[in-house]
Amino acid sequence: MKSTLAVLAVALALTGCSSTQSTIANEKTGYAISRKQAKEIVESSILANFSPDYVNRGPESSLTSSGYIRFALDTHTVNATAIPMRGVRADGQALEGYGFEVVSFGTMPISGGSKATSVYRLIKQQAQMVGPSLKVQ
Repeated sequence: MKSTLAVLAVALALTGCSSTQSTIANEKTGYAISRKQAKEIVESSILANFSPDYVNRGPESSLTSSGYIRFALDTHTVNATAIPMRGVRADGQALEGYGFEVVSFGTMPISGGSKATSVYRLIKQQAQMVGPSLKVQ
């Protein structure tokens, strides 16, 4: 019985885990912000949660930034991306803006998952301070 549990634990660790959180898909929300603001929000949210040594910024034209956690052979990566979208403001005005997606994957579900949630919360908090929310069309 103990050996079966040990094998199951190793199999689960090797398969890893992943999660996706999206303001567009999950909350049907975006924000009336500029491309530059969206990029800054993504990058600053990753930098606030990961050591700069463990951050991979995308090229200047990219709206994705990622950070990772390493412990021995285990790695967990969190990618944050701004996605162009069109939505409607509370007053009915249609605007273009950006929604956000945070994807987490790797072999460290506890610390990696909490980092992804922290990144997602910070992204939403910053976006709400910068521009009005938009209901996705």
